[in-house]
Amino acid sequence: MDCCKKEKKNKGFLSGILYGLTAHSFCILFIIFTVIGATTLTTAIRPLLISAYFFHILVLVSIVFATASALLYLKKGNNLSLSGIRGKRNYLFTLYGTTIVINLLFFVFIFPIAANVSGGASLTEAVTGSFGEERDTVLSEGEDLLTVEVDIPCPGHAYLVFTDLDDFSGVEDINFRFPNIFDISYNPELVSTGEILSVDVFQNYKTLIK
Repeated sequence: MDCCKKEKKNKGFLSGILYGLTAHSFCILFIIFTVIGATTLTTAIRPLLISAYFFHILVLVSIVFATASALLYLKKGNNLSLSGIRGKRNYLFTLYGTTIVINLLFFVFIFPIAANVSGGASLTEAVTGSFGEERDTVLSEGEDLLTVEVDIPCPGHAYLVFTDLDDFSGVEDINFRFPNIFDISYNPELVSTGEILSVDVFQNYKTLIK
Protein backbone atom coordinates (compact mmCIF):
# COMPACT_ATOMS: atom_id res chain seq x y z
CA MET A 1 0.00 0.00 0.00
CA ASP A 2 2.80 2.41 0.94
CA CYS A 3 4.61 1.43 -2.27
CA CYS A 4 1.55 2.39 -4.34
CA LYS A 5 1.24 5.72 -2.54
CA LYS A 6 4.91 6.46 -3.16
CA GLU A 7 4.55 5.53 -6.83
CA LYS A 8 1.54 7.84 -7.25
CA LYS A 9 3.36 10.66 -5.48
CA ASN A 10 6.37 10.20 -7.79
CA LYS A 11 4.00 10.27 -10.76
CA GLY A 12 2.60 13.57 -9.52
CA PHE A 13 6.14 14.90 -9.07
CA LEU A 14 7.22 13.93 -12.60
CA SER A 15 4.01 15.31 -14.09
CA GLY A 16 4.57 18.56 -12.20
CA ILE A 17 8.06 18.86 -13.67
CA LEU A 18 6.69 18.27 -17.17
CA TYR A 19 3.92 20.86 -16.84
CA GLY A 20 6.26 23.33 -15.14
CA LEU A 21 8.66 23.07 -18.07
CA THR A 22 5.82 23.68 -20.53
CA ALA A 23 5.66 27.36 -19.59
CA HIS A 24 9.32 27.80 -20.51
CA SER A 25 9.57 25.42 -23.46
CA PHE A 26 9.99 28.05 -26.16
CA CYS A 27 12.50 30.05 -24.10
CA ILE A 28 14.48 26.85 -23.53
CA LEU A 29 14.43 26.03 -27.25
CA PHE A 30 15.44 29.59 -28.12
CA ILE A 31 18.39 29.38 -25.71
CA ILE A 32 19.50 25.99 -27.06
CA PHE A 33 19.27 27.12 -30.67
CA THR A 34 21.15 30.32 -29.81
CA VAL A 35 23.96 28.39 -28.11
CA ILE A 36 24.39 25.89 -30.97
CA GLY A 37 24.10 28.62 -33.59
CA ALA A 38 20.91 27.36 -35.24
CA THR A 39 20.03 30.78 -36.64
CA THR A 40 17.10 29.66 -38.80
CA LEU A 41 15.36 27.90 -35.91
CA THR A 42 16.06 30.81 -33.56
CA THR A 43 14.51 33.20 -36.09
CA ALA A 44 11.43 30.98 -36.33
CA ILE A 45 10.84 30.99 -32.56
CA ARG A 46 11.64 34.67 -32.02
CA PRO A 47 8.24 36.07 -33.18
CA LEU A 48 6.54 33.97 -30.48
CA LEU A 49 8.86 35.19 -27.72
CA ILE A 50 8.56 38.83 -28.71
CA SER A 51 4.82 38.74 -27.88
CA ALA A 52 4.20 40.43 -24.53
CA TYR A 53 1.53 37.87 -23.59
CA PHE A 54 3.13 34.67 -24.87
CA PHE A 55 4.77 33.74 -21.55
CA HIS A 56 1.53 34.33 -19.62
CA ILE A 57 -0.33 32.09 -22.07
CA LEU A 58 2.21 29.29 -21.58
CA VAL A 59 1.96 29.55 -17.78
CA LEU A 60 -1.81 29.24 -18.12
CA VAL A 61 -1.36 26.26 -20.45
CA SER A 62 0.90 24.53 -17.89
CA ILE A 63 -1.77 24.97 -15.20
CA VAL A 64 -4.50 23.74 -17.56
CA PHE A 65 -2.41 20.64 -18.37
CA ALA A 66 -1.81 19.98 -14.67
CA THR A 67 -5.53 20.35 -13.96
CA ALA A 68 -6.49 18.05 -16.84
CA SER A 69 -4.00 15.47 -15.57
CA ALA A 70 -5.42 15.74 -12.05
CA LEU A 71 -9.00 15.34 -13.29
CA LEU A 72 -8.10 12.25 -15.33
CA TYR A 73 -6.27 10.77 -12.36
CA LEU A 74 -9.23 11.37 -10.04
CA LYS A 75 -11.77 10.09 -12.56
CA LYS A 76 -9.74 6.93 -13.22
CA GLY A 77 -9.75 6.13 -9.51
CA ASN A 78 -13.42 7.09 -9.06
CA ASN A 79 -12.32 9.97 -6.82
CA LEU A 80 -13.84 12.85 -8.74
CA SER A 81 -15.66 14.24 -5.69
CA LEU A 82 -14.89 16.42 -2.69
CA SER A 83 -14.15 13.41 -0.53
CA GLY A 84 -12.04 11.90 -3.30
CA ILE A 85 -10.07 15.13 -3.70
CA ARG A 86 -9.44 15.21 0.04
CA GLY A 87 -8.26 11.62 -0.09
CA LYS A 88 -5.84 12.36 -2.92
CA ARG A 89 -4.67 15.73 -1.62
CA ASN A 90 -1.06 14.57 -1.28
CA TYR A 91 -0.94 13.70 -4.98
CA LEU A 92 -2.59 16.99 -5.93
CA PHE A 93 -0.29 19.06 -3.68
CA THR A 94 2.71 17.30 -5.23
CA LEU A 95 1.46 17.88 -8.77
CA TYR A 96 0.60 21.56 -8.41
CA GLY A 97 3.46 22.27 -5.99
CA THR A 98 6.06 20.86 -8.38
CA THR A 99 4.54 22.75 -11.31
CA ILE A 100 4.78 26.03 -9.38
CA VAL A 101 8.29 25.35 -8.04
CA ILE A 102 9.66 24.52 -11.51
CA ASN A 103 8.17 27.74 -12.89
CA LEU A 104 9.73 29.78 -10.08
CA LEU A 105 13.08 27.99 -10.43
CA PHE A 106 13.35 28.91 -14.10
CA PHE A 107 11.93 32.38 -13.62
CA VAL A 108 14.03 33.44 -10.63
CA PHE A 109 17.29 31.48 -10.98
CA ILE A 110 17.99 29.52 -14.15
CA PHE A 111 17.11 32.08 -16.84
CA PRO A 112 18.88 35.08 -15.23
CA ILE A 113 22.07 33.07 -14.71
CA ALA A 114 21.92 31.42 -18.14
CA ALA A 115 21.44 34.79 -19.84
CA ASN A 116 24.66 36.17 -18.38
CA VAL A 117 26.57 32.97 -19.15
CA SER A 118 25.47 33.31 -22.77
CA GLY A 119 26.95 36.81 -22.73
CA GLY A 120 30.38 35.42 -21.87
CA ALA A 121 30.33 35.64 -18.07
CA SER A 122 31.71 32.85 -15.92
CA LEU A 123 29.26 30.95 -13.74
CA THR A 124 30.38 32.87 -10.65
CA GLU A 125 30.10 36.21 -12.46
CA ALA A 126 26.70 35.19 -13.83
CA VAL A 127 25.36 34.35 -10.37
CA THR A 128 26.64 37.51 -8.70
CA GLY A 129 25.73 39.65 -11.70
CA SER A 130 22.21 38.29 -11.97
CA PHE A 131 21.30 39.20 -8.40
CA GLY A 132 23.64 42.10 -7.70
CA GLU A 133 22.31 45.54 -6.95
CA GLU A 134 25.09 47.27 -8.84
CA ARG A 135 27.36 46.43 -11.69
CA ASP A 136 30.68 45.17 -10.33
CA THR A 137 32.62 45.33 -13.60
CA VAL A 138 34.89 48.38 -13.89
CA LEU A 139 34.46 50.16 -17.22
CA SER A 140 37.45 50.24 -19.53
CA GLU A 141 38.81 53.55 -20.78
CA GLY A 142 36.49 55.04 -23.38
CA GLU A 143 33.47 52.99 -22.35
CA ASP A 144 30.13 54.34 -21.18
CA LEU A 145 27.44 52.52 -19.24
CA LEU A 146 23.78 52.41 -20.22
CA THR A 147 21.40 50.89 -17.67
CA VAL A 148 17.87 50.16 -18.82
CA GLU A 149 14.79 48.62 -17.26
CA VAL A 150 12.91 46.56 -19.83
CA ASP A 151 9.36 45.34 -19.27
CA ILE A 152 10.07 41.76 -20.41
CA PRO A 153 7.46 39.22 -19.23
CA CYS A 154 10.03 36.60 -18.23
CA PRO A 155 13.82 36.54 -17.57
CA GLY A 156 14.04 33.99 -20.39
CA HIS A 157 13.35 36.91 -22.71
CA ALA A 158 16.68 38.46 -21.66
CA TYR A 159 18.21 36.43 -24.48
CA LEU A 160 16.40 38.68 -26.94
CA VAL A 161 18.44 41.62 -25.69
CA PHE A 162 21.72 39.71 -25.98
CA THR A 163 20.96 38.49 -29.51
CA ASP A 164 19.65 41.86 -30.71
CA LEU A 165 22.80 43.66 -29.57
CA ASP A 166 25.15 41.09 -31.10
CA ASP A 167 25.20 43.10 -34.33
CA PHE A 168 26.75 46.15 -32.69
CA SER A 169 30.53 45.94 -32.48
CA GLY A 170 30.57 48.89 -30.08
CA VAL A 171 28.63 46.99 -27.41
CA GLU A 172 31.35 45.62 -25.14
CA ASP A 173 29.42 43.82 -22.43
CA ILE A 174 25.89 43.17 -21.15
CA ASN A 175 24.93 42.22 -17.62
CA PHE A 176 21.37 41.13 -16.81
CA ARG A 177 20.03 41.67 -13.30
CA PHE A 178 16.83 40.04 -12.10
CA PRO A 179 14.09 40.75 -12.88
CA ASN A 180 14.47 43.11 -15.87
CA ILE A 181 17.56 45.34 -15.56
CA PHE A 182 20.32 45.43 -18.19
CA ASP A 183 23.71 47.08 -17.71
CA ILE A 184 25.18 47.68 -21.15
CA SER A 185 28.77 48.89 -21.49
CA TYR A 186 29.55 50.35 -24.90
CA ASN A 187 32.03 52.45 -26.85
CA PRO A 188 30.26 55.72 -27.76
CA GLU A 189 32.67 56.22 -30.65
CA LEU A 190 31.36 53.07 -32.32
CA VAL A 191 27.70 52.96 -31.32
CA SER A 192 25.25 55.48 -29.88
CA THR A 193 22.58 55.01 -27.21
CA GLY A 194 20.00 55.75 -29.89
CA GLU A 195 21.23 52.83 -31.99
CA ILE A 196 21.24 50.54 -28.97
CA LEU A 197 17.70 51.52 -27.99
CA SER A 198 16.45 51.08 -31.56
CA VAL A 199 16.69 47.28 -31.54
CA ASP A 200 13.46 45.28 -31.73
CA VAL A 201 13.29 44.09 -28.13
CA PHE A 202 13.51 47.65 -26.78
CA GLN A 203 10.86 48.77 -29.26
CA ASN A 204 8.46 45.96 -28.36
CA TYR A 205 8.80 46.19 -24.59
CA LYS A 206 8.58 49.37 -22.57
CA THR A 207 12.15 50.48 -21.83
CA LEU A 208 13.26 53.07 -19.27
CA ILE A 209 16.77 54.46 -18.92
CA LYS A 210 17.88 54.23 -15.30
